[in-house]
Parts: sequence; structure tokens; C-alpha cells
Amino acid sequence: MVSKLYFLFVLSFIPFGFFHEGPYSGNQQGISRIKSTLPSDLISQQPDTICDLDRIMQAYRLENVKYLDTSIKVDLKYAQEDNFLHENLYGNFNHAYLQKDAAEMLVQAQKQLKSVFPHYSLVVLDAARPASIQQKMWASEKITAYEKSRFLASPDVGSLHSYGAAVDITICDGNGSYLDMGTAFDSFDELSYPSLEKTMEKEGKLTPEQLANRHLLRTVMKKAGFSPIQTEWWHFNATSRVKARTQYPLIVSHVWDENNFTAENIANVTLPRDEKRPEIEFKIQIKSSTKPISLSDPVFKGLVVKKYKYEGLYRYTTGEYKNIEDAREMKLKIWEMGFTDAFIAAFNHGKRIGIMDAIEYLNQANENGQ
Repeated sequence: MVSKLYFLFVLSFIPFGFFHEGPYSGNQQGISRIKSTLPSDLISQQPDTICDLDRIMQAYRLENVKYLDTSIKVDLKYAQEDNFLHENLYGNFNHAYLQKDAAEMLVQAQKQLKSVFPHYSLVVLDAARPASIQQKMWASEKITAYEKSRFLASPDVGSLHSYGAAVDITICDGNGSYLDMGTAFDSFDELSYPSLEKTMEKEGKLTPEQLANRHLLRTVMKKAGFSPIQTEWWHFNATSRVKARTQYPLIVSHVWDENNFTAENIANVTLPRDEKRPEIEFKIQIKSSTKPISLSDPVFKGLVVKKYKYEGLYRYTTGEYKNIEDAREMKLKIWEMGFTDAFIAAFNHGKRIGIMDAIEYLNQANENGQ
């Protein structure tokens, strides 16, 4: 951990108002699933090897971030087994590609960071990601359907990664150690949610140093024009989905022959999407059963509950909330009542959807001014 004296010394050189809390170095505590240090061969300039996925990215006219700023580190987690699937999804692909304007924004973020901490660097963990890879993640049997609904965007909603307009990123110090952000990249835990940081701090689950490091990352990225999201501290969007779908082609596949590289086809390929204005609600699911249960049954301990049927089971919820923060507070109260298996379920127009999809729909609505 950075000593208090050194930290105060560094602060004296930072322009007033740049950020409210300073960063701390160190490995991520208690997190062993994802490595928290750059591989030694990635601390220096990476070899300029070209593979099929490079050619696909270049055919979509995406920019290799390294060509714009060699000081930005690249440690693609899906090009290793060091990810939540424990599977290399990218083969020997080891370059980060983005749309030109997004790549230039990332260069500006690196300059912002180095103007304050010259030995620190941004580390790209994922950048442009073909829609076929997103589909492969969703189809994997290595994670449960429940985990997918909470922490993955479904292919139907899509990701800005598949337009080259989003980046997953962290910060490393001069030794290549990642700053402690409280969780690993791609952690399937509510600790990853920026929207719940204040609550997690009050509960003692996030430390001031972890919050300070997240704040530093968000500050430099936002100053460069990126937008954070509510559920992943590492994810930043360079534009809205509405603009991306009109300005950029969808990166269809990691397989060359599955992409139709003609100007007309590339410009018009888009992900399927729900055109209706979303009506998102979060509810607390407290019970499921194979047979109907009376809503006045004592098993519900006096709670006002509603019933719906999903995947062959009768399911019972209580509460209706427009944001996940309020739903989480209610979930904790429900746990205290003895419903220890209760969890947050999301709905759009009354239809059960994944938590990540619900938040993506809310983000899209905000982008559209709805």
C-alpha cells in the first residue's frame, strides 16, 4: 500500500478537482480467480503478430490501440484461460481494437492518467468482441442460467463490444500489478456494481482504497468521454447503442467466412432489439414450487406476494422497484425474515428477463431520453 506520506506528496502535484480520493496500489485482496498482475511478456511492447481475428478487425476498419499509443497495456482475458469460462475464446489474438474515435478517446484517458501518475498505465482487458463470441459466452454450460441472467447481457440485447465501441479496462502500477478494485475483472458478484458502492462501503465490503482506485479509473475515462455502467466497474462505453447502430457495423463473427465484407451488408447488419419502450421492474423472488400456493398461505409470513409461471414452475415475488438499489435493500430485509434463498428477479413488460438485460434496457432508455 502506498504510504500516507508519499500519497500526500503526490496529491500536492494534482490539479484541484481532478479526483476526490487518491489511488492505492496492490493486488486484489481475496480474489484468486483472475490474475492481478500483467504477464511479464505484456509489460513491454507486445510482438506485432497478425492472426485471422486481426484481419477481421481490420476488415471492419477498427484501430489497433497499440498503433496509437504503445504505452497502453493489453492483457486480453478472453485470449487466455484466465476468465470466468476458463477457456481461451480468441486463440492467438492479442491486440485490442476499437472504432477510431473510441481508440483516440482511450489515448486521451491514458494521457490523463499519466499526467497525474506517470508510472501507472491503463490495461485493456477486452475491447472489440465479435457477436459470435458473445453468443458463445451465453451458450456456455460452464455457468448456470441464474448467473447468466444476473451477470451477462444476452445476445438479443447485445453489447457495444460487438460494435468496437466499448472497452473493459483497469489500471496497473509500474511493476505491472493491478490496482485493487475490490473484485476481479468479470467477477460474478454485486461488489462489481458501481451503483452499489456506497452500500457496499457501509457494509464494510469495499474499502476506501478500493473505492479510490475505482474513482481514479472512472475519472480519467469520463474526462476522455467514456461513460461507465451500473454493473461493472471495468466496463466503459464510448457512445450510446442508438448511435453505435447507426454509425458502425456489427462485428458479426470471429470466423472470416461468416462475415460478409461488402460495404452494403456491413453497414446494415444490426443486433435484434426490442423496439418498444422498456418497462423494467425488479422484484424479490421468495419461493418457487411445482404446484400453486395460495397467496394468503402462512408460508409467505404476511408479505404481499404475486405469482407467475416461468420455466415450468410457479414462482412468487414481493415488491416492485424501478432500480436495483432499492430492490437490493428489500432483498436484505427479506433475508432477515428467513427467506435466505430470496433473490432479485427482473421483468420487462411483465416478462422475466435477466438482470443484466434489464439494466441494459434501462441504459438504452436513458440514452434515448425516455
